[in-house]
Amino acid sequence: YLSRKDYACMEYCEFLLKLPRWATILLSIFLPILYVIYAIIIDVKKNNTLCVVLDIVSFVLGGIIYWILNLVWVITKEKPFAFSELIA
Repeated sequence: YLSRKDYACMEYCEFLLKLPRWATILLSIFLPILYVIYAIIIDVKKNNTLCVVLDIVSFVLGGIIYWILNLVWVITKEKPFAFSELIA
């Protein structure tokens, strides 16, 4: 059984993954916060506290670096960057 909140989180992640490549690249350039939310949802689902903290801290303190990392990840891997996918 999925709660409404869990279902909404899954729908959000699936929506971002189903976007066309050009839309994903544009969103990662102009609205990187959408991908930070995606990364946090993925890391919480995997119950990985370290990765959640890394996502938040890297976006807040190293916004440009996270932005570039996510942009490169979207272009090469065709999905948003999440620390849990990098570490795992």
